[in-house]
Amino acid sequence: SMARELLKYAEAHAITPELRLISEEIAGKLDTQLFKVTEDRDHFDYIYNIQSHIAFDTPSLKTARNSLSAHRRRHPDHKIEVLDLHSSRVREDLLDLNLRWSGRKSDKSSPDADALMRFVIDSPHFDYIATGIYHNETLTGVTISVLLPNNFCNCLFARADVTFHGIYA
Repeated sequence: SMARELLKYAEAHAITPELRLISEEIAGKLDTQLFKVTEDRDHFDYIYNIQSHIAFDTPSLKTARNSLSAHRRRHPDHKIEVLDLHSSRVREDLLDLNLRWSGRKSDKSSPDADALMRFVIDSPHFDYIATGIYHNETLTGVTISVLLPNNFCNCLFARADVTFHGIYA
């Protein structure tokens, strides 16, 4: 199984043998003789109802709706694209955006920035959905997600150049 392969890989590379940020559905399919499953309350905010985010129709998304409207007014030339993670140009764009994003952080070598760097290198091996926002051929925002059952997705990464007001909407 994939889980056994991951454990073998972890052992061979002296990595702590644990899986993190996996969906409840996948966790329910793991061999309980091999894995102890625990919830991580710090990551509940990364699971989204896709239909709610498409419609932006709930009161909790009011701030996001307003930010999105402001972004559209200020940057009418933006383009939203589904990104091909197999494309070397897209991977270069992601790395460039990640550097700009981490440059705005106080700790430039943050674990979050490093995680995206590792993901981009291995991204051709995964089946995730990446959506990007371009302004004048420059990637200024991206989300990388995996689709889950029942119209949910798990957003693994969200990066943006915050000099573009409203980009995180």
